[in-house]
Amino acid sequence: MEKIELRTTQGQQSRPILVRDAQGKESRVIEGYAIVFGAESQILCDGYGYFIETIDRAALDEVKLKSFDIRCLLEHNPERLLARWRNGEGTLELSIDSHGLKYRFEAPNTTDGDTALELVKRGDIFGSSFAYLADEDSVVWDKKPDGTPTRHVMNIRYMEDVSLVSRPAYMQTEVSCQDLEKRGYKPMAAPQGAVSAKRTKTQAQYIQESRKAAAEVFKGVLN
Repeated sequence: MEKIELRTTQGQQSRPILVRDAQGKESRVIEGYAIVFGAESQILCDGYGYFIETIDRAALDEVKLKSFDIRCLLEHNPERLLARWRNGEGTLELSIDSHGLKYRFEAPNTTDGDTALELVKRGDIFGSSFAYLADEDSVVWDKKPDGTPTRHVMNIRYMEDVSLVSRPAYMQTEVSCQDLEKRGYKPMAAPQGAVSAKRTKTQAQYIQESRKAAAEVFKGVLN
């Protein structure tokens, strides 16, 4: 079974906000960006090891979006449902613009709906997050000048949810490539130019080494 990947977006537009009505009063409508196209993530750590990721503008379009059943959750908890997009309809509004994937919904009159409103109002919500599967055959691997692996997602194959979150998923600002190298990780020389996700033996070894080194650095952090 494939593992759903979680990503958290940051920044002013990604942070959920309460929309004001025509009279300037706060409504129960919450909106934000779940995905910001082209924005570099912080250091990520998951089954691939450590890397920096970007989502390409062409990774998602309106036609593909309408084929998904996407829930809006609080903290990625399926029992804390706030809204739902089902094949282009439902209580969750999703739209794609040049910035990214924007969501908008009216908080339900439920305990979780009221909690979401209060947390957004107080500024306790960290940002917006999304759960997805990438088309691995279209992913492009490369590396930055300092040796940090980069993963460029060209096609989102499936989206499961967008979530309001109070803390990041798989993101650690205090961990860097230098931290990994100090612990003995020696990155292999990556092939010149971008690398297709159809992995060669060398690339598979590269990812395996990265995964083992990252496990040491992130030990006790992600648990």
